[in-house]
Amino acid sequence: MADKKTSADKSAGKKEKIMNLTKEQLELLLKETSTEHGKYEKTIGHYDDDWPAWYAEYMIKKIMELL
Repeated sequence: MADKKTSADKSAGKKEKIMNLTKEQLELLLKETSTEHGKYEKTIGHYDDDWPAWYAEYMIKKIMELL
């Protein structure tokens, strides 16, 4: 009989993956985020004063996709 993972086990596994994010992976994610945000600013036609919130939302989405 196969063991079923509990939600706590799954959560711990996700946390481990996040904690094991390498410097190189983070650097690539930051570069991608910067590029995508630049495209976003072009579509809105001005500097985005709220860029930290945009970056955070984008990066969380991308990190969750890795899990």
